[in-house]
Amino acid sequence: IFGNHEFDLPRDKLFARIGEFKGTFINSNLRNHSTSKLPRVFDRAIIRARNKDGSHCRTIGFFSMLTNAKSCYRPGSLGGATISDPWETAKEFSKKLKVQDEVDLVIPLSHMYVNDDTKTCNEFDFPLIIS
Repeated sequence: IFGNHEFDLPRDKLFARIGEFKGTFINSNLRNHSTSKLPRVFDRAIIRARNKDGSHCRTIGFFSMLTNAKSCYRPGSLGGATISDPWETAKEFSKKLKVQDEVDLVIPLSHMYVNDDTKTCNEFDFPLIIS
């Protein structure tokens, strides 16, 4: 997922770093940013997990929660993009993943402060938050 320090880099350096990365970026609440149009950048991701003998399979959906604390970003670093409220994003993507994508489990990937993760724990029933 993206964090606030990715936006400390100039745009061309950020895009170069993204190009070097061979994995998937999950970007759920950074809206209207130029990185959203890049290959391997998705608003959510789904994996299928099976036990060793393959008799049990579960689908797990992931979305990201990037802090929207303005103090974490240098002025102009987001290039006009906006960061949606993380908890509204959690509601939106939890519903999309459960209803539309029919996953068995939803796990948020958080890049926020500990007190924000505590709020997420108190307001949602996610079995795990990866922060």
